[in-house]
Amino acid sequence: MIRKTWKLRLFILLFGLCAVPPAVAEMVPTPDIRRIESYLNGLRTIEARFVQNNPNGSYAVGKLYVQKPGKLRFEYDPPVPLLLIADGSWLFQVDKELKQVSQYPLFDTPAQFLLNERIVFGKEFGVINFQRHAKTVRIEVVDNRNPDLGTITMTFAEEPLELRNWVVTDSQGLRTVLSLVNARFDGKLDSELFDFVDPFTEPHE
Repeated sequence: MIRKTWKLRLFILLFGLCAVPPAVAEMVPTPDIRRIESYLNGLRTIEARFVQNNPNGSYAVGKLYVQKPGKLRFEYDPPVPLLLIADGSWLFQVDKELKQVSQYPLFDTPAQFLLNERIVFGKEFGVINFQRHAKTVRIEVVDNRNPDLGTITMTFAEEPLELRNWVVTDSQGLRTVLSLVNARFDGKLDSELFDFVDPFTEPHE
């Protein structure tokens, strides 16, 4: 049951489950929204520890690497036996315990939003909510091309603007939260982090 729960929550985190209600209306981009758009378009890499909180009260920790466009790596700490790698076209899920690899088109996942070379709010990505709180701003978006992937809500610290966490929400209102810890932005990353080699395939002689 524990491993089924983990695999379900990882699926929600990166792929979504159900369609966004069609009655949700998009917001007209404002200067604040354009500021976030500019920040995300200028962001090239992320390296951070992370904490993932699931709706059932469970959580996981690990390390993530993001390099735009199209590349990411999630290394989960034990006891979660999973590794996620996106190489620019595909997302690979490695289950170290079962010795299995699952492969998905990257453009069919919400992860694509964070990995796009450039985003434009109000076109490919619709803004359905924007909130300002003490020292933070929050924006909820949907991929207009693939609304069935769910929504992503991002929280940013202000002054300077800096990404702190993101949330994937399914149509039942269940939220999976991923928070960045000790994040380093726009640093140099080793390109080999995003090279996928099947660890369960015997090497050829």
